[in-house]
Formats: sequence, structure tokens, C-alpha cells
Amino acid sequence: MKIKNIFVVLVLITLTFTSCNSWFDVSSSTIVKEKDIFKNEQGFKDVFTGVYTLMTTKHLYGKDLSYGYNDVRARYWNISNISHDYYKAISNDYTDKKEETRISTIWNTLYKAISNVNAIIANIDNDKSIFAPGMHSSYKGEAYALRAMLHFDVLRLFGVSPAVPNAMQAKTIPYYEVFTNLAQPVLSMESVINKVREDINIARKLLHDVDPYGPSYSDFTKDEIKDMKRDTRMNYWAATALLARVELYAGRKDAALTAAKEIIGEPNTIPKSPFGVNKDGSDSKNKLFKTELIFNLDIKTLEDIKESSIPEDLDEIEENSMLKMRESTSSQIYENRNPADAEYRKGLWIKVVDTYTSALAKFDDETLIPLFRLSELYYIAAECSLDSSTAYEYLNFIRAGRGLAPVDTNLETIIRSEYEAEFLGEGQLFYFYKRKGLTSIGFNNDKSITLSEYVLPLPTNEIEFGQVK
Repeated sequence: MKIKNIFVVLVLITLTFTSCNSWFDVSSSTIVKEKDIFKNEQGFKDVFTGVYTLMTTKHLYGKDLSYGYNDVRARYWNISNISHDYYKAISNDYTDKKEETRISTIWNTLYKAISNVNAIIANIDNDKSIFAPGMHSSYKGEAYALRAMLHFDVLRLFGVSPAVPNAMQAKTIPYYEVFTNLAQPVLSMESVINKVREDINIARKLLHDVDPYGPSYSDFTKDEIKDMKRDTRMNYWAATALLARVELYAGRKDAALTAAKEIIGEPNTIPKSPFGVNKDGSDSKNKLFKTELIFNLDIKTLEDIKESSIPEDLDEIEENSMLKMRESTSSQIYENRNPADAEYRKGLWIKVVDTYTSALAKFDDETLIPLFRLSELYYIAAECSLDSSTAYEYLNFIRAGRGLAPVDTNLETIIRSEYEAEFLGEGQLFYFYKRKGLTSIGFNNDKSITLSEYVLPLPTNEIEFGQVK
């Protein structure tokens, strides 16, 4: 990877929002300028703004890693027009020039964000006196948690499926732990996951006593919690949810269950404050079930980003970019399988285009893209519980918040159907399929995919200039 060039680009993006004029230009005066930007707490805030700004772009969670590329690959969207922006993506054609550009842009943007995070970590211990009480630990913990999350998503995109034999020994991606322009070696999946876990544990220790979105919630006033907006930043509970996600991906179900239970507790108990399971499916102003959101990005430009793909005005349909779903698919995803079911999600998250076609309504009049939500932890607990009765208790507790009747059979099938229904527009379903190593995906199991097709190829620059062996 041409890390030096990436640093220049990422900092320019950051500075669009910080008004600090090229503080890092990879020149002889770099050290002085780097010290200037980090001379006070505001400088750290500014660089965090740069990280989150990168994360909200259309190349990452503003589109491609949510309702766009990831959900295209999960087969939510019906794409048949050969001029469609995602036409080659639907068939996993990674050699197409447009797809090569898309993939390398995702890779580069994720590592740009990681580079900014590493700049924070490299400088945060220089002078602790510049921080308000508790903020040094808060910022440092947040940085470690972000570094873990971003690397883990690179791994889920570019690493092999965990279902591949000896997957943990397979070479995957580099893990950047320092702010450097030197390429780092490509590591095994096991090594990357170990480093992700280490960073999460550092973050959780640092955030434990200072983050209102954590065990110390009751120590903060409502006004303090509101002002800190920790739900839109990588917080303690998000780091804990990430740990559960990582441990499940690594096949360590006991550890995944332990992490999930730290937030949701035992079956049928109330989750940790400030969270609560949705109770009302009739409130169109609460489409995202906001009491269940652990960490989300607040993307003020979301309406503009998604306009070409999922316009709120369906008369403005661009056939080469519109993300549409067959009405039969949406009906299948949100089918009432029991007469007692009153599925909330379809009415809130799907809108009708015509007799045969649906579109995504989940983010209409919204600026939030969820990255971690409570429901995933209940699905993890159900999948990881040792006895089936406990598993169904976890599953049914969250299903009740979707208007669904209890189930007591076909656990694995129900968990899959819940992932398909729950994470529409959020980019998580493809990772579920990949983790399971499914070779038939889609909502009729009619789309074939090989285990190798789950793996995005490393960009050419990484192979040419990195340490790929």
C-alpha cells in the first residue's frame, strides 16, 4: 500500500472539517505540525471528526458498507440492468475495472481512518494535562475501539471465510498499530483477531469508568449524557458488542456469549441502561427502534448520499443506480409465519414502488446508520447458548419486540431469517452468510456463491508495494 499518499489524502479530508491547513504533509516539518494539531484537547476532537467523516462517506458506512455494496452482495436488491452501477458486483466479478476501483477505494478509506486513529494514539499520552477530567481515558479508549472495529471490518471484507478449513492460519490483512508510512506485513486471521481483541480489551478498560454509555451510566446526569452524544461515537457498550461479534466470528462461542450477556443479561431481563427492547411497531417516527441502538453514525448528508439509490420520491428513479427489491422478496423476508405474528418491520422499512417492486424506507427522514444494535446480541446469545430452551428465550425476547409470536423449533433457520429481516440496509447480512460459509444465499437459497467469492481481492497497490507474500 502506498501509505505515504494515503496519509496526505486522509489529512486533507480531516482538515476540511478542522480548518487547520495541512498540518501533516510528510515533510521535514511534519513533527512540528503534528505537535501543533495535538497541542490541546480540541485538536484531538478535530482528528476524531476526520475519522467519523471518513466513516460516513459513501465509500464506507454512508452507503457501500451498509445498504449499498454489502447489501447488493447479500442479494437484497434485484439488479438486472447491465448499465447498473452494481451489475458486476451482483455476480462477484472483481476483475471489472469499476469493481477494482470500488474495492480499492473501500480498502484505502478504511485504512485512512485507521491512520488518523493511530495518529491520535501516538500523541495522546504526550501531555495528559490538556484534557478535561476523564477525557484522556475516554478519547484513548475510543481510539483503540475504533482501530479494532475498522480492522475487523477490513478482515470481514478481505479475509477468508471462517468456515474455510484452517481459516485461522490463512493470510489476510495487515494490522496497523503505529502511525507510519511503512507497509506492514499481512497477518493470519488468528493474528488479526488477536490484535483486534487486544485493542478492544484496552478500550474497555479505559472506557469502563468514564463513558456514560457503559457501566457508569448512572454516574452521569441526563444533560451530560445528551451533550456527550456517546451513542454516535464508539463507546464502551459498542466495544463490548464488537467483542461479542469478533468472538463469534472466531468460533469462540463461550466468549461471545459472555460479552453479549454483559449488555443484555440473562433471558427475559431488562438490558443495561440506557437500552430497552422495542415495544411499539406503530410509531413511524421510531423506525430504527432507537432504544436498541448501541452505536450509530449520524450522517447529516445521508439523504443526499442515498438519493440516487433509494430516493424518497419514487418518481425520481434512476434505473442505473436505483436499489429495488422484488415485492415477492420483501413479502418472503417479512412473512407472517404464525397467525399470531404482527411483523412490524415491513411496514416501517419497506415502501411500494409498484405491484412487483419494493424499495427501502428504513432511512427516510433519518440521518442515522446503525453499526451496532441490541438485536444482534440476542441473536448471538441464542446461537451460543448451550441449551435450546435458553436459546429460544433469548430469541423470543427480541422477536416480541418485532410483533412476532414465540418459536421453539428450527433455531438455526429462525436465526438466519431474523438476520435477513433485521439488518436490511445495514450491511450485516453478508457477513453472516460469510461467517457461516453458506454456498446458497438469497431468500430462496437460489443464489450460489463459492467460499472464495466471499473474499474481496487485495488492491493491486497492496500487492505491489505492501508485504504480501
